[in-house]
Amino acid sequence: MATSKSNKIHEIDNIKRELFGIINGSDKKSLMHLSGNLIQAVLLVGDSLGYKNYLDKYRFREVMMADTLNHLVPTKSRKFSGDAVSGNGVSNEYKTVTLSGTQVRKLFDNRSLTVSMVYNDAFTDSRIDEERKKFHFVGLFHRDDNNQLGIGLVDTSYIVKTLTEGLKNWVPGKTTNLNTVKVEFNLDNQNPLLEIVYLDSKLKNWKNSTVGWLPEIND
Repeated sequence: MATSKSNKIHEIDNIKRELFGIINGSDKKSLMHLSGNLIQAVLLVGDSLGYKNYLDKYRFREVMMADTLNHLVPTKSRKFSGDAVSGNGVSNEYKTVTLSGTQVRKLFDNRSLTVSMVYNDAFTDSRIDEERKKFHFVGLFHRDDNNQLGIGLVDTSYIVKTLTEGLKNWVPGKTTNLNTVKVEFNLDNQNPLLEIVYLDSKLKNWKNSTVGWLPEIND
């Protein structure tokens, strides 16, 4: 079974390399045709996993995070508040951050990067109070290849406190960005407000790494 799985992953990697070659040598019309077919393939993957809206609002990233954390993203209507549920029934809120090549390099070089978690519905006390019942995770993804770089568990009290302070200063129609929680993603776990629960192996083993693996800056 393990050998079969390994062969399948190797086969997929080969297809990716072939696609990169096709993309680099294609004109716009061919690329548009390829794009449509690739999107169709991704949607088929989502259907196979049980998700009908796999590309909506970065749903596929939620599924990736849940797989890493051993959580479950419901395939049907949710009977709980959150993006995924743990085996013990606890609700989990996921926020994802897209990092450019420059930001990935900054994270690697400085061992730290401040990221933002946006809570679109946090404009009432009752809605913010719902966040007390969840665990809150932020996932970092590289923009160019959608590689999952890391996941951090953020202190729930800090989330609620920040959102509550933002609500107090909110003036409808005049103030924005008050539903945003900023937190430092520190690779050495030096931030007491965020515990790293997953790191890409290249970041995890940074002391033995070279900068050669880092993405090209293409911002």
